[in-house]
Amino acid sequence: MRTRRTIGAGLTAAGFLLAVALFMLPQKAVARSKVSPVRGASYNVKVRLKDNLKTFISKSISVFLVSGKSVTGTVKDVGEDLLHLEQLEGKSYFDALIMLDQIEAIETRFRIPDR
Repeated sequence: MRTRRTIGAGLTAAGFLLAVALFMLPQKAVARSKVSPVRGASYNVKVRLKDNLKTFISKSISVFLVSGKSVTGTVKDVGEDLLHLEQLEGKSYFDALIMLDQIEAIETRFRIPDR
């Protein structure tokens, strides 16, 4: 008799936990759907940095230089040797020309939260 109560209590607890888990899953799925991908934003390790930068024209990126400095702005244009960034973060009315051979890394946002 006692074994049946123990099994019954265990099944009740398992059922309760399953119901809570099923209730929580839709909320997590909704939370994930609040992030939208940025169209056209991707990295391609099979091409040169210059070609990767061209995919980010009109998008915001952070550029890390071999000097240790970083610059964040919107890609205006990419030439043979130079990157033109406009709307620099933290500086009103400033643009920058950066030599491509001085770029150590770039950082970009691929997803934006929905509002």
